[in-house]
Amino acid sequence: MIQFKDILALDNGARFHSVDLHIHSYGASHDVKDQTMTPEAIVDSAVRQGLSVIAITDHNSNANVQRAIEYAQKRHSHAILVLAGVEITTAHGHLLAYFAPDRTADLTRLLTRLDLVGEMGADNTRTAKSMADTIAEVDRLGGICIAAHINREKTGFEAFTPGFQNWKKDIITSPGLYGLEADSVDALLWYSENDSGGPDAAERKKMLAARALISGLSPRHHLAHVQGSDAHSMKHFEHQGRNKPWTRVKLSELSFDAFRVALIDPPCQQQ
Repeated sequence: MIQFKDILALDNGARFHSVDLHIHSYGASHDVKDQTMTPEAIVDSAVRQGLSVIAITDHNSNANVQRAIEYAQKRHSHAILVLAGVEITTAHGHLLAYFAPDRTADLTRLLTRLDLVGEMGADNTRTAKSMADTIAEVDRLGGICIAAHINREKTGFEAFTPGFQNWKKDIITSPGLYGLEADSVDALLWYSENDSGGPDAAERKKMLAARALISGLSPRHHLAHVQGSDAHSMKHFEHQGRNKPWTRVKLSELSFDAFRVALIDPPCQQQ
């Protein structure tokens, strides 16, 4: 006879994991002044805080990515997944791009193909490519994208040019776009069926509807909505865990493929 203790021993399938997909590190992002914000310290702190997936996404730089991945695999292999990531300054705002931990070479290829103007690691370094074209380049290399802090002035694509723009539709209908990061809780409903955020809500819902009409995107037209710490110091990173909810995603396992599926099939939720 099967006993309750036998059932408890079985894997119960997918479960929610806390994630932070937007972290900066010392020596890679030039505006990080906290010397304790090393890749190793970030990984250790993330594990202590109960995070299961993180990404070091420095400004137009992958300088610390491999180091973070190797350290996590050596010290915390079953506790945390570190993605290969970067925050890219495009012609239409900031974009977060992610690759599997074993595909850091593709992240390097991406940065080479973007023809970045300026020094790697500087937040004012940029590519002349549109955000939609950058997303397409990431997609060709097997990565996935989340538009960064979309409601932030000057660097969020939805905020620095209010109102409807054709290039915004190009972003939202990009197959390589899997999610949207928002600074405020209110903006987590933007580009969803429940969007009611002000006078532009109707246009945003139209753009989401246009995404659903694109061949191959209809089954996954929903976009995941996330929040990240955008931490530039250890104090900020650890303060976030105590005072602002982490985003939680439902994963069947700690792998890049499971992470991709989680974004395709939200819910993502706040803890």
